[in-house]
Amino acid sequence: LSPQDELTLEAWIKPDLLPREKAVATILSSYGGRGEYSFGLTAPDGRLRVFASPLSPAEVLSSSGLMPDVWQHVAASWGKGRLRIFINGNLDTSAAYSGSLHTGKVGVRLGVDAKQAYPFQGAIDEVALTRRVKSDAEIASSAGLMPSGGTYRSSVKDAAATSPWRALSWEEGMPYGDEIISSEVGLLSLYHLNETEA
Repeated sequence: LSPQDELTLEAWIKPDLLPREKAVATILSSYGGRGEYSFGLTAPDGRLRVFASPLSPAEVLSSSGLMPDVWQHVAASWGKGRLRIFINGNLDTSAAYSGSLHTGKVGVRLGVDAKQAYPFQGAIDEVALTRRVKSDAEIASSAGLMPSGGTYRSSVKDAAATSPWRALSWEEGMPYGDEIISSEVGLLSLYHLNETEA
């Protein structure tokens, strides 16, 4: 991926627990020779940490913390010298920055940082990276895609066992019941993380 002047990151997350002792639970990270960016939760209050190097300031924290064991939509955008952080479709923090966001052509890691450390413990879904600043209304729309959360249940208990596909069932809706549209303008990458497509 090679974002330059504008980028929006967004995801649905459900932390099993919040990080402890100054650690960061990484939701998404990318590292390249010319810089890096990442998105995660901080200890001990679960605030969203958005990091981008070589921007100044490189790190910005949300004002509000997130809660464990609850699906929440999180988003951050960089563009026109302003970083914005959203929680559940609402603007939480806005901060000025200087510099250019550019990481070169590198991959994205979900759930760990670029060195495969600081893992996120919980569920991540509908991760999207867009090469533009999405509007408040667009982010609120993405946050509105969440149906009531649910739990996956399968009759298969043993990894060596087999079961017909029809035996799999959903207790309730999962957060990818309504998905981000893959034809969105400027979409760099989209991870539905939808097991039904396996």
